[in-house]
Amino acid sequence: MALQISGTRLLLHLSDIHFREPYCLKPETDQDRPVRQALIYDIRNMIEKLGPVDAILVSGDIAFKGHSQEYEVATQWLFEVAGAAGCKQNSIYTVPGNHDVVRNIAGSRLVQGVRRLITHHQPGAERDRDLHDAFLDKESAEALISPMTQYNLFAAGFRCDLTPELPFWIQELPLAPGWTLNMHGLTTTFFSGPGDDARGGLYLGALQRVFTPIDGVVYLAVLHHPPDWLADHDQVEDALWDSCSLHLLAHKHSQRYHADTNAVRLAASAVNPSRTEQNWEPGYNLVRLQIIDEEEQYSLRIESHLRRWQYNPDRFVAKRTGDDKDVFVHTIPLGRRPSSSRVKDTKENPVVGGNPNEPSIPDNEPKTLAATIHERDLVFEFWQLLPSQRRQIALDLNLLEPGDNQLPEPQRYRLAFERARERKLIDKLEDEINQQLARK
Repeated sequence: MALQISGTRLLLHLSDIHFREPYCLKPETDQDRPVRQALIYDIRNMIEKLGPVDAILVSGDIAFKGHSQEYEVATQWLFEVAGAAGCKQNSIYTVPGNHDVVRNIAGSRLVQGVRRLITHHQPGAERDRDLHDAFLDKESAEALISPMTQYNLFAAGFRCDLTPELPFWIQELPLAPGWTLNMHGLTTTFFSGPGDDARGGLYLGALQRVFTPIDGVVYLAVLHHPPDWLADHDQVEDALWDSCSLHLLAHKHSQRYHADTNAVRLAASAVNPSRTEQNWEPGYNLVRLQIIDEEEQYSLRIESHLRRWQYNPDRFVAKRTGDDKDVFVHTIPLGRRPSSSRVKDTKENPVVGGNPNEPSIPDNEPKTLAATIHERDLVFEFWQLLPSQRRQIALDLNLLEPGDNQLPEPQRYRLAFERARERKLIDKLEDEINQQLARK
């Protein structure tokens, strides 16, 4: 039988970096800096063998206590990682963890009151309805998001911030001609804090468990807490194993690999676990995805490289399989076919990023995907500007309206981008951003 491999994507999975101020603010007091630097060196060595990384996914706990300076240091380090991985800085995707929740805000009477209104019902349809209603109400929604305000400012530049309209994120990445990787960044922290999270005390909700079967779409889910920490864990497990081909989890600081008929689940070790933990072992993962066509019987090949810290000599090495190999390989049958609207002649259409080895963006519907990718680039560049520059651009193009100043900054500028799109001002917005960048 003819076997064809059409397209490949390499993903870098990091988690639990735990940048902690004031220690992380100076190299002299940052005892985890040598491990993070060794991780960067190891990534450089790995991409010499595997090729450049297409996307970096960070499954939470970027900070230690949700402090603004922790995110400043984290951003610069993630940019270093992207450089080592051969990945664009705006191809970083993040979800929040429990350490990205500011605990005194989470413990406030307002936040706790809104949470109690939702959790007084047992997990199920009534709790889902109350959670949905809370996000439809401006004050309740802001209360649920407010403990992650500093995280949201950090995540806005990567288009991964949380809003009342979309309290999680969905991003698409071209995977192969006719195939798209649909990535869902799920938020497990709306009920996190003020103390340590209790297993079973968190809640995801039905809003975040929607994975509609679509021709040519492969689903990936990234979330901080494992499902067994959620009160609706049975429903979450069913949704993930039935619909998502790859699950990227975190929180427990234990590197785990599990493959089943429909999916692969990777639990990340922490980049910076607490040194007081038993079996302290930093780690990270690299995952290659490939679509295989065997006489129009399609499958997804998932090649997982689990890298763990080794003492004496201190370095990252491969976590080995049961049969002593350094790569975990699993193939998943895809019941769906590629989308006919996405399949195209690569000679007639440009490819993403201009790399001839990358799968091309199809015509028709994929032009929407191309526009989405372009707008994500603009959002990233916009958030590299100073706050005064961002505001001036939005004012010059009349993208701010009365009352917008009362909104959190990420939400305010999301609305500005939506208005620019609706008013066909994206090109003018791009010109303004480029002019301001040239002045920096």
